[in-house]
Amino acid sequence: MTSKILILLLLFSCAKMPVKETETKPSEKSVPPFQTNAQTKDIKGCAKQVQYFRLLSKLSKQTFKVFNQLSNEELCVEHYSQTKNLLSRHQNKIGIIYTGSDDTKNNAIIEGLKAAQKDHDFLISKVKFKKNHINQALAEMVFKKKVGLIVTWGPDQMLQHIQKWQNGLRIPTIYINKEVEKTQHAFKIYPNKANYAFEMLKELRKRNIKRIAILTPLKYKNAQFIKDMKKVFKAAKIQIVFDTEFDSNNYDSMDMACREIFIIDRYKRRSEYNAIYRSEKRKAAAQGFKLNKKLVFLPAQVNFDAIFIPDNFKIVNHFVKLLQYYKARRITLFGTHEWRSHELVETNKKFLDGSFFVDFVDSPEKYNESRLSTTLDYKLMGYYSGVVGRNALNKTKSNRDLVTKKLKTMKFTKDSNAFRRQEFNWPAYAVEIQKDKILPTR
Repeated sequence: MTSKILILLLLFSCAKMPVKETETKPSEKSVPPFQTNAQTKDIKGCAKQVQYFRLLSKLSKQTFKVFNQLSNEELCVEHYSQTKNLLSRHQNKIGIIYTGSDDTKNNAIIEGLKAAQKDHDFLISKVKFKKNHINQALAEMVFKKKVGLIVTWGPDQMLQHIQKWQNGLRIPTIYINKEVEKTQHAFKIYPNKANYAFEMLKELRKRNIKRIAILTPLKYKNAQFIKDMKKVFKAAKIQIVFDTEFDSNNYDSMDMACREIFIIDRYKRRSEYNAIYRSEKRKAAAQGFKLNKKLVFLPAQVNFDAIFIPDNFKIVNHFVKLLQYYKARRITLFGTHEWRSHELVETNKKFLDGSFFVDFVDSPEKYNESRLSTTLDYKLMGYYSGVVGRNALNKTKSNRDLVTKKLKTMKFTKDSNAFRRQEFNWPAYAVEIQKDKILPTR
């Protein structure tokens, strides 16, 4: 039997045999002369990998006959190069592990992955939210199929469990849409918040917008993304004149929000209200009837440059109708990727003209396909995971360690790395509404 096969059998041995004691103490063991400093430093990491791989061999129900008595660390010390080769080799495949009942989200991510990975094999495993199911899926992918990269998403607890394995196995893993501990082999795919904020601020400054009103949906009252954006506005010295909450499911609530930001209150605008009241009273008297005070109309008072509405395009159109009703001057509205739909400009074209939103889509033509509006973000997450995964697997000579190095140095654009601090730098784009079209801002 060749030495390579022997080492393979030793590596994945599940059984333990007693080690014959010698006079040499562990601390006195000499490092082989061919061992480099980097190899010596990595012995503990290598031993941990061996430990985790042996655990996977048990889960995969494969048994190996023990041919000698080397421990995990001894195996890495005495046969470092061969052991590392066995631990890191892969078959140019991507493993996908996920769970959850949101089929729309799951199918969209997988569709995006497949769109980017036409020339690579996938191993897809939908697991139950149980540790033994997750462990079994990992054993199948890493030990039997030798995947070079794992892509995963799901509940935080599941991802935290996978990360414990991933740290021990040293296998590069891409986590979609979740916060995970930043370690050497853990990568996160999600739109970059800093870039998103930068694009929004760039547009506001270009338009000389310094004072804004914010209409915050109750459903996003505690959303971290909205909180972060408000901090960005304040840090950029953009004054938030109003920050008013409303219920997206209640039209009266939306009306009250407009009345607040437009100061539709006769007690706060008494002199203006009285002037309008006297004028209307004279008109009523001239026509021979008594004026109903409740019908005296106080138009919008706009003391800001723009309105931020972080809600979907349907809510935006409701607000536009209210703005028109209260005779608000045409004012810039701006929002988030939830505005994404061609339906946004099918009505109220004149009032929305010149307004903008920031999105993660670089091709405005896609807005004509409103069916994409609810799933496109997930498709993009899957697509970008597939793109970086495909590029990382290329030219790695079947070495998983090189996959990690490739991910860390990969370029998204000529001047920008794909990952910054282990997070994918997914860019955002500002788009503007121009009559009945959604176009890139100039």
